[in-house]
Amino acid sequence: MRRPKLLASTIASAAALRSATLSRPAVKRSSVVATRAKETMAEADLLSCIVRTKQKKTDFKGKRVGLYFAAGWCPMCTSFEPSLVQFVEATRSPESNAPPVQLIYVSSDMDEAAAETRAAALGMDRVDFAMAQTLKTTFKVWSGRERPEFGDGRRGGVPAIVVVDRDCGELQYLNAEGEGAAALGKWKDEGAW
Repeated sequence: MRRPKLLASTIASAAALRSATLSRPAVKRSSVVATRAKETMAEADLLSCIVRTKQKKTDFKGKRVGLYFAAGWCPMCTSFEPSLVQFVEATRSPESNAPPVQLIYVSSDMDEAAAETRAAALGMDRVDFAMAQTLKTTFKVWSGRERPEFGDGRRGGVPAIVVVDRDCGELQYLNAEGEGAAALGKWKDEGAW
């Protein structure tokens, strides 16, 4: 099994940030999610944790960036993804008035190899497994299978998209688990990097 090369400092930062995030007292989520994300990502730098699945480096400039929380084993995710791919392609067409969309896969797959395979199949970059765990707790999005690890304090399961700004602060939450493809119609045009 080929493992992507990860910087030891990135893994250590993600682990430290995860434990710091988990040790915080429970506070009203709506007022804290974006603040926590900015604090966490300011230290760990989301972009340094992206594992590239494409040959060339993805350029996020001028694009609306979303964290796509999903898993290859999830039937709701796999049935949602054709609509998602069509939506992303439509935003990149010359007829689109909105900035294009770029997604980063945040895996709820069983292991790093499954995450790598799924991200490649979707043509998406992904975050490494350690950062995926941090993002799940930061944004309170994880699969039902992950409840033993993360508990019941989530706001939603998979599939879901969290639209983020350059500092990884939350701009918008799209509940694809509950709304399916209709959630994509709610993606706002602003927020390009």
